[in-house]
Amino acid sequence: MIPSSRPPLFLKRDLDTSSDEVIISGDEANHAGRSRRMRVGDSVCLTNGRGALVEGRVSAFSKPPLSLTISVDQVRQEPEPATSVTLASALPKGDRLYTLLDMATQLGIQAFQPLDCARSVVRWQPRMKDRCTRVMESAAKQCRQTRIPEILTSARIDEIIASADNETCLVQGSATGRSLCDEGRCIIPPSIKRVVILVGPEGGFDPGEDGRLSACAYSRPIRCGNQILRTETAAIALLAVTTQWIATAGDSETDN
Repeated sequence: MIPSSRPPLFLKRDLDTSSDEVIISGDEANHAGRSRRMRVGDSVCLTNGRGALVEGRVSAFSKPPLSLTISVDQVRQEPEPATSVTLASALPKGDRLYTLLDMATQLGIQAFQPLDCARSVVRWQPRMKDRCTRVMESAAKQCRQTRIPEILTSARIDEIIASADNETCLVQGSATGRSLCDEGRCIIPPSIKRVVILVGPEGGFDPGEDGRLSACAYSRPIRCGNQILRTETAAIALLAVTTQWIATAGDSETDN
Protein backbone atom coordinates (compact mmCIF):
# COMPACT_ATOMS: atom_id res chain seq x y z
CA MET A 1 0.00 0.00 0.00
CA ILE A 2 1.04 3.62 -0.63
CA PRO A 3 1.57 5.60 2.60
CA SER A 4 -1.14 8.23 3.10
CA SER A 5 1.53 10.89 3.62
CA ARG A 6 2.46 10.78 -0.07
CA PRO A 7 1.05 13.72 -2.08
CA PRO A 8 -1.92 12.73 -4.25
CA LEU A 9 -1.37 12.27 -7.99
CA PHE A 10 -3.67 13.96 -10.50
CA LEU A 11 -3.91 13.50 -14.26
CA LYS A 12 -3.63 16.38 -16.73
CA ARG A 13 -3.28 15.05 -20.26
CA ASP A 14 -2.15 18.41 -21.69
CA LEU A 15 0.35 19.06 -18.89
CA ASP A 16 2.88 21.78 -19.81
CA THR A 17 6.09 20.69 -18.09
CA SER A 18 7.90 23.92 -19.04
CA SER A 19 5.57 26.18 -17.04
CA ASP A 20 6.12 27.44 -13.48
CA GLU A 21 2.39 27.17 -12.80
CA VAL A 22 -0.19 24.62 -13.82
CA ILE A 23 -3.98 24.99 -13.60
CA ILE A 24 -6.15 21.92 -13.14
CA SER A 25 -9.90 22.04 -13.61
CA GLY A 26 -12.89 19.81 -14.29
CA ASP A 27 -13.17 16.42 -12.58
CA GLU A 28 -9.62 16.51 -11.26
CA ALA A 29 -10.14 19.89 -9.61
CA ASN A 30 -13.42 18.74 -8.08
CA HIS A 31 -11.73 15.63 -6.71
CA ALA A 32 -8.87 17.68 -5.26
CA GLY A 33 -11.02 20.42 -3.73
CA ARG A 34 -14.10 18.51 -2.61
CA SER A 35 -13.14 14.85 -2.13
CA ARG A 36 -9.53 15.36 -1.02
CA ARG A 37 -10.30 18.70 0.71
CA MET A 38 -6.97 20.13 -0.38
CA ARG A 39 -5.92 23.58 0.80
CA VAL A 40 -3.44 26.25 -0.28
CA GLY A 41 0.07 25.03 0.54
CA ASP A 42 -0.74 21.32 0.21
CA SER A 43 1.71 19.23 -1.80
CA VAL A 44 0.48 17.68 -5.04
CA CYS A 45 1.79 15.69 -8.00
CA LEU A 46 0.64 15.85 -11.62
CA THR A 47 1.22 13.57 -14.59
CA ASN A 48 0.30 13.61 -18.26
CA GLY A 49 -0.08 9.81 -18.32
CA ARG A 50 3.01 9.51 -20.55
CA GLY A 51 5.74 9.47 -17.91
CA ALA A 52 5.99 13.13 -16.90
CA LEU A 53 5.80 13.89 -13.18
CA VAL A 54 5.37 17.39 -11.76
CA GLU A 55 5.71 18.00 -8.04
CA GLY A 56 4.34 21.22 -6.59
CA ARG A 57 2.04 22.97 -4.14
CA VAL A 58 -1.48 24.35 -4.35
CA SER A 59 -1.09 28.13 -4.56
CA ALA A 60 -4.65 29.25 -5.30
CA PHE A 61 -8.28 28.16 -5.77
CA SER A 62 -10.76 29.74 -8.16
CA LYS A 63 -14.51 29.18 -8.68
CA PRO A 64 -16.96 28.79 -10.24
CA PRO A 65 -16.13 26.46 -11.88
CA LEU A 66 -13.58 25.14 -9.43
CA SER A 67 -9.93 25.21 -10.52
CA LEU A 68 -6.59 24.91 -8.73
CA THR A 69 -3.34 26.69 -9.48
CA ILE A 70 -0.26 24.58 -8.80
CA SER A 71 3.15 26.18 -8.27
CA VAL A 72 5.74 23.83 -9.77
CA ASP A 73 8.71 22.78 -7.61
CA GLN A 74 10.19 19.92 -9.64
CA VAL A 75 9.69 18.22 -13.01
CA ARG A 76 11.01 14.89 -14.18
CA GLN A 77 10.38 12.40 -16.97
CA GLU A 78 10.28 8.80 -15.84
CA PRO A 79 11.89 6.34 -18.28
CA GLU A 80 9.92 3.81 -20.25
CA PRO A 81 10.22 0.24 -18.94
CA ALA A 82 12.96 -1.86 -20.54
CA THR A 83 10.41 -4.62 -21.11
CA SER A 84 6.86 -3.62 -21.98
CA VAL A 85 3.91 -5.80 -20.98
CA THR A 86 0.71 -5.98 -23.02
CA LEU A 87 -2.35 -7.84 -21.79
CA ALA A 88 -4.22 -9.35 -24.75
CA SER A 89 -7.33 -10.87 -23.24
CA ALA A 90 -10.74 -12.11 -24.20
CA LEU A 91 -13.40 -9.99 -22.49
CA PRO A 92 -15.11 -11.27 -19.34
CA LYS A 93 -18.78 -10.52 -18.85
CA GLY A 94 -20.18 -7.38 -17.26
CA ASP A 95 -18.25 -5.40 -14.70
CA ARG A 96 -15.62 -8.14 -14.44
CA LEU A 97 -13.90 -6.44 -17.40
CA TYR A 98 -13.40 -3.28 -15.34
CA THR A 99 -12.15 -5.28 -12.36
CA LEU A 100 -9.63 -6.91 -14.70
CA LEU A 101 -8.42 -3.58 -16.08
CA ASP A 102 -8.15 -2.04 -12.61
CA MET A 103 -5.96 -4.87 -11.32
CA ALA A 104 -3.93 -5.16 -14.53
CA THR A 105 -3.13 -1.44 -14.37
CA GLN A 106 -1.99 -1.81 -10.77
CA LEU A 107 0.36 -4.59 -11.91
CA GLY A 108 1.94 -2.26 -14.45
CA ILE A 109 0.77 -3.19 -17.94
CA GLN A 110 1.69 -0.75 -20.71
CA ALA A 111 -1.20 -1.71 -23.00
CA PHE A 112 -4.46 -3.64 -23.12
CA GLN A 113 -5.54 -5.37 -26.32
CA PRO A 114 -9.02 -6.93 -26.53
CA LEU A 115 -8.60 -10.47 -27.86
CA ASP A 116 -11.24 -11.73 -30.29
CA CYS A 117 -11.33 -15.52 -29.96
CA ALA A 118 -13.39 -18.21 -31.66
CA ARG A 119 -15.16 -18.94 -28.37
CA SER A 120 -15.54 -15.33 -27.22
CA VAL A 121 -18.96 -14.49 -25.81
CA VAL A 122 -18.33 -10.77 -25.24
CA ARG A 123 -16.71 -8.86 -28.11
CA TRP A 124 -15.11 -5.44 -28.03
CA GLN A 125 -17.26 -2.44 -28.95
CA PRO A 126 -15.86 1.09 -29.47
CA ARG A 127 -18.34 2.45 -26.88
CA MET A 128 -16.48 0.47 -24.17
CA LYS A 129 -13.30 2.51 -24.54
CA ASP A 130 -14.28 5.59 -22.52
CA ARG A 131 -15.20 3.69 -19.36
CA CYS A 132 -12.21 1.35 -19.68
CA THR A 133 -9.92 4.37 -19.97
CA ARG A 134 -11.43 5.98 -16.87
CA VAL A 135 -10.97 2.79 -14.87
CA MET A 136 -7.30 2.55 -15.84
CA GLU A 137 -6.70 6.24 -15.15
CA SER A 138 -8.16 5.89 -11.66
CA ALA A 139 -6.10 2.78 -10.89
CA ALA A 140 -2.90 4.38 -12.19
CA LYS A 141 -3.39 7.50 -10.05
CA GLN A 142 -4.14 5.44 -6.95
CA CYS A 143 -0.91 3.48 -7.48
CA ARG A 144 1.07 6.60 -8.42
CA GLN A 145 1.90 5.37 -11.92
CA THR A 146 2.80 8.06 -14.43
CA ARG A 147 1.98 5.99 -17.51
CA ILE A 148 -1.65 5.19 -18.36
CA PRO A 149 -1.99 1.92 -20.32
CA GLU A 150 -2.93 2.31 -23.96
CA ILE A 151 -5.99 0.53 -25.36
CA LEU A 152 -5.04 -1.16 -28.61
CA THR A 153 -7.26 -2.27 -31.47
CA SER A 154 -9.02 -5.60 -30.97
CA ALA A 155 -7.11 -8.47 -32.57
CA ARG A 156 -7.29 -12.19 -33.24
CA ILE A 157 -4.65 -14.77 -32.33
CA ASP A 158 -3.30 -14.83 -35.90
CA GLU A 159 -2.71 -11.07 -35.80
CA ILE A 160 -0.93 -11.27 -32.45
CA ILE A 161 1.34 -14.02 -33.76
CA ALA A 162 2.06 -12.06 -36.96
CA SER A 163 3.19 -9.03 -34.94
CA ALA A 164 5.72 -11.01 -32.85
CA ASP A 165 9.47 -11.01 -33.48
CA ASN A 166 12.73 -12.10 -31.84
CA GLU A 167 12.29 -9.50 -29.08
CA THR A 168 8.74 -10.62 -28.28
CA CYS A 169 7.50 -13.30 -25.90
CA LEU A 170 3.89 -14.50 -26.12
CA VAL A 171 2.86 -15.92 -22.75
CA GLN A 172 -0.26 -17.98 -22.17
CA GLY A 173 -1.46 -20.16 -19.31
CA SER A 174 -1.24 -23.92 -19.75
CA ALA A 175 -1.65 -26.86 -17.37
CA THR A 176 1.33 -28.46 -19.13
CA GLY A 177 3.40 -25.28 -19.30
CA ARG A 178 6.69 -24.54 -17.58
CA SER A 179 7.06 -22.84 -14.22
CA LEU A 180 8.19 -19.23 -14.46
CA CYS A 181 9.51 -19.48 -10.91
CA ASP A 182 11.86 -22.35 -11.82
CA GLU A 183 12.69 -21.60 -15.45
CA GLY A 184 12.14 -17.87 -15.86
CA ARG A 185 15.43 -17.18 -17.62
CA CYS A 186 14.59 -19.77 -20.29
CA ILE A 187 11.03 -18.51 -20.77
CA ILE A 188 11.63 -14.75 -20.72
CA PRO A 189 15.33 -14.07 -21.32
CA PRO A 190 16.79 -10.58 -20.73
CA SER A 191 16.84 -9.92 -24.50
CA ILE A 192 13.03 -9.79 -24.61
CA LYS A 193 11.68 -6.25 -25.03
CA ARG A 194 7.95 -6.99 -25.29
CA VAL A 195 5.84 -9.51 -23.40
CA VAL A 196 2.26 -10.20 -24.49
CA ILE A 197 0.06 -12.05 -22.00
CA LEU A 198 -2.57 -14.03 -23.91
CA VAL A 199 -5.77 -14.99 -22.09
CA GLY A 200 -8.63 -16.76 -23.79
CA PRO A 201 -12.34 -16.84 -22.93
CA GLU A 202 -13.66 -19.13 -20.21
CA GLY A 203 -14.20 -21.83 -22.82
CA GLY A 204 -10.48 -21.59 -23.60
CA PHE A 205 -8.76 -21.22 -26.95
CA ASP A 206 -10.21 -23.54 -29.58
CA PRO A 207 -8.02 -26.32 -31.05
CA GLY A 208 -7.06 -24.19 -34.05
CA GLU A 209 -5.90 -21.28 -31.88
CA ASP A 210 -4.06 -23.65 -29.55
CA GLY A 211 -2.35 -25.25 -32.52
CA ARG A 212 -1.20 -21.96 -34.00
CA LEU A 213 0.18 -20.83 -30.65
CA SER A 214 1.98 -24.13 -30.15
CA ALA A 215 3.59 -23.77 -33.59
CA CYS A 216 4.71 -20.18 -32.93
CA ALA A 217 8.40 -19.90 -32.08
CA TYR A 218 7.74 -16.92 -29.81
CA SER A 219 5.01 -18.58 -27.73
CA ARG A 220 5.70 -19.67 -24.14
CA PRO A 221 3.11 -21.66 -22.13
CA ILE A 222 3.33 -20.97 -18.40
CA ARG A 223 1.88 -23.04 -15.59
CA CYS A 224 0.11 -21.06 -12.86
CA GLY A 225 -1.34 -24.00 -10.94
CA ASN A 226 -3.88 -26.76 -11.53
CA GLN A 227 -7.06 -24.77 -10.93
CA ILE A 228 -9.54 -23.83 -13.65
CA LEU A 229 -9.72 -20.04 -13.55
CA ARG A 230 -12.07 -17.39 -14.81
CA THR A 231 -10.72 -15.10 -17.53
CA GLU A 232 -9.90 -12.17 -15.24
CA THR A 233 -8.35 -14.42 -12.58
CA ALA A 234 -6.16 -16.20 -15.14
CA ALA A 235 -5.04 -12.85 -16.54
CA ILE A 236 -4.04 -11.49 -13.13
CA ALA A 237 -2.29 -14.72 -12.14
CA LEU A 238 -0.21 -14.65 -15.32
CA LEU A 239 0.49 -10.94 -14.99
CA ALA A 240 1.55 -11.26 -11.37
CA VAL A 241 4.14 -13.97 -11.98
CA THR A 242 5.35 -12.37 -15.23
CA THR A 243 5.78 -8.84 -13.89
CA GLN A 244 7.47 -10.20 -10.77
CA TRP A 245 9.93 -12.13 -12.92
CA ILE A 246 10.65 -9.08 -15.11
CA ALA A 247 11.15 -6.89 -12.02
CA THR A 248 13.65 -9.28 -10.45
CA ALA A 249 15.39 -10.61 -13.57
CA GLY A 250 18.00 -7.85 -13.50
CA ASP A 251 18.85 -8.62 -9.90
CA SER A 252 19.22 -12.30 -10.73
CA GLU A 253 21.58 -11.49 -13.59
CA THR A 254 23.68 -9.31 -11.27
CA ASP A 255 23.87 -12.02 -8.61
CA ASN A 256 25.11 -14.51 -11.15
